[in-house]
Amino acid sequence: MIGEPPLAPTAQVETHHHRWREGARAGLLAVGVGALWTLVVDVAFGHPFKTWRFLGYELLSLFGPSASLPPAVAVAAFLVFVCLLFTLLGRMLVAVAHRADRQPSLIIFACTILTFVTFALVVFAMAFTNSRLGVEAWLQILGSTLIALWTLAFRVYRTHPSLRLDVERAADA
Repeated sequence: MIGEPPLAPTAQVETHHHRWREGARAGLLAVGVGALWTLVVDVAFGHPFKTWRFLGYELLSLFGPSASLPPAVAVAAFLVFVCLLFTLLGRMLVAVAHRADRQPSLIIFACTILTFVTFALVVFAMAFTNSRLGVEAWLQILGSTLIALWTLAFRVYRTHPSLRLDVERAADA
């Protein structure tokens, strides 16, 4: 109309997809579930934080003598390491989920890698049965890691609706 000021151009609302943040969230959720499992098992056996302390000291011993460090440092070091590891795993899984639309064979590759990781965890848990963890190594190392990996995979699967179609397409190929 005549005499009315021109309308300001409307800004297009763009939703930016933060893949790094999405992968980090999925990874940290997986760490939380795995850590909760470990804490519950440790409390059930009557020694809270034993597993994290033990694995933290073992991790820190890779960089030099760690026996003189306080237990809280060992626990924190291990949890930070696991958080970083699962954040990266979450990021990689989100990248596979986004790329699977164009290359469904990546899902088969990711499942193959996950199978190898599971076998490595079995060997790792078996090796730690001769340590102070004893039989608990199976529940702690294998159990908590598998629960964390399943949580990570389920989270990414639930947050990427097209992933189900990609999985079905890869299974048919």
